[in-house]
Amino acid sequence: MADLSEEGAPFGRYRLIAPLGKGGMGQVFRAYDTETDRVVAVKVLPPQLALDAKFKERFRREAHAAARLSEPHVVPIHHYGEIDGQLYVDMRLIEGEDLGQILRRTHHFGIEQKRAVTLVGQVAEALHAAHRAGLVHRDVKPSNILVTDTDFAYLIDFGIVRASEEETLTASGMTMGTVSYMAPEQFTSGVADVRSDVYALTCVLFEALTGRVPFPGDLKKKSSAHVNDPPPQPSRERRGVTPALDAVIARGMAKDPDRRYQSTIELADAARAALRAPVPESTETLRPAPLPPAPPTRPAPIQPRLDAQRTDHLPPRVPQRGPAAPHVPYYPMRPPRPPWWQSRAAALVVVLIAVIAVVVAVIVVATSGSSDDDDRRVDSPRTGQAGPSVPLQSGRQTTLPFDYGTLMNVAVGPDNTVYVGSILAYFELPERATTPTAVRLADDTSPTAMSVYDDMLYMLNLDGTVRVIAPGANRGTTLPFETMKQPGGMAVDGDGTVYVTDTINDRILMLEDGASESVEMRVEGLSRPGAMAADPAGNLYVMQQTGIVRVAAGAEEATAVEGGPPATNIACDRAGNLYVVDGLAGSVTRLTVATGEWDELPFENLESPYNIAVGDDGSVYVVDKLESLIRLEAE
Repeated sequence: MADLSEEGAPFGRYRLIAPLGKGGMGQVFRAYDTETDRVVAVKVLPPQLALDAKFKERFRREAHAAARLSEPHVVPIHHYGEIDGQLYVDMRLIEGEDLGQILRRTHHFGIEQKRAVTLVGQVAEALHAAHRAGLVHRDVKPSNILVTDTDFAYLIDFGIVRASEEETLTASGMTMGTVSYMAPEQFTSGVADVRSDVYALTCVLFEALTGRVPFPGDLKKKSSAHVNDPPPQPSRERRGVTPALDAVIARGMAKDPDRRYQSTIELADAARAALRAPVPESTETLRPAPLPPAPPTRPAPIQPRLDAQRTDHLPPRVPQRGPAAPHVPYYPMRPPRPPWWQSRAAALVVVLIAVIAVVVAVIVVATSGSSDDDDRRVDSPRTGQAGPSVPLQSGRQTTLPFDYGTLMNVAVGPDNTVYVGSILAYFELPERATTPTAVRLADDTSPTAMSVYDDMLYMLNLDGTVRVIAPGANRGTTLPFETMKQPGGMAVDGDGTVYVTDTINDRILMLEDGASESVEMRVEGLSRPGAMAADPAGNLYVMQQTGIVRVAAGAEEATAVEGGPPATNIACDRAGNLYVVDGLAGSVTRLTVATGEWDELPFENLESPYNIAVGDDGSVYVVDKLESLIRLEAE
């Protein structure tokens, strides 16, 4: 048996140059093929598999079928067989990285929705070709999708080789798939056909959109969720994802295989339709497309059967490619014109940062808790004082001249200068100016949240740092916050105290003006805190999994804010009133703290608002669709 541990080790006709990856079902090497004089990728399976006659036969059968596929998105197989008692596959060497690596590089916040749909569409073509050839993949997942630097996707491992770092289910020593992407029927009956691959590819689409698997948790929790829990909604997991994709995910992950898309092509067509659907002429507020209807009766929860037997003998169901799926309503997003500094060489970095820049909504599921949960729900906060008067919005709505770049967040200075965070930069628009000035940041990062205090810009950045920058400058001073793996939001109060939510650790860090280090606030009742806002008196409002909570200045407990809409983002005005953006409804609502009353502001035709700021004069600024900044003036 060949010793593969040494660099340059001989393996039949191959010289193994360097390992590319290793998993429970084999090792992949960069190798030199001495017969064809080319560098290839060689996957070598564990030696014990060659002793299993049934596996060996299936390996040869499926390798032969996969080698005959000519679909461009299938990694070509050059040779396969057995050398020194070990099965191997010789494939084209693809220079790039797998989709799992890409998502990890975004800190699991997901990629831009158009890119996600495009990559999944390419994989759908590869799977459809395999299905028509009689192959069922059975292990579609991000690590089996290779992506080149031009965003060309390849699908690998057609049921032959498995190299998973996650939990897998096995039967008689045979890997069945990766739990995070397995269809319900694979747990309950062991059946895996074309519709199982559709389910898995839908899970991949969800993860690409949101940065997380549909059902997180341990092996038992994941298994039960695939069988019993409803499909999650990506628009609730990440701001900027069109609600039309919720319906695509719901159908692709239907529990009953007959109610899913019947081919991967149908899935891809439906996802593309969600992105290109025209804007309805009706002025009626758009809502997410409904989920597929529930079955007449719901069976009792089924416990996944972890000892299910393989059914490789069953022929796959392969529907032919038909017409596109029915039209799905959607909030359209026009691709913005790129700023002057965006070169082609920076394209991949730009896409990555644009996705991560909406970190707050990836973390926060803006849903309200049950009204019966009395220990977490309280009446709307009241100050007991009238406070400064609340400016009335005149209804005069203006689109400010930010007509290029990707607009991610907004802040307003005391002189009514407007600052907008973008990719690798920020824009500055003084009052009465007609053209914003773009400032390229020297540290090659992007502000994911911004505030203005004492004529200085405070930026929570992509790299987890907080910096203070003089307006117009391209670099600033890093504040002494500890570097956070997943900061969710930032706010500055009227005394210059800076607050940052540390989402992973369920806490808020505070840095008083002039302090040499930040401290952790003693606040109970936080659960995955994300975006936040501070009023001048130091009262905090925080978006988290259970909805919006209020942390009164000096308090040690977070109390829920009751009565408002689901929140995409929040802001406070100088009177301490709370403003809530509802990205799904396209609305902005204000809570007048002195009275506890909610009222909707007279914005018109907002499509997908997700960030907000309030000027000292009461004018409200909303970023809409990543491309427009809308101002509603105060009287």
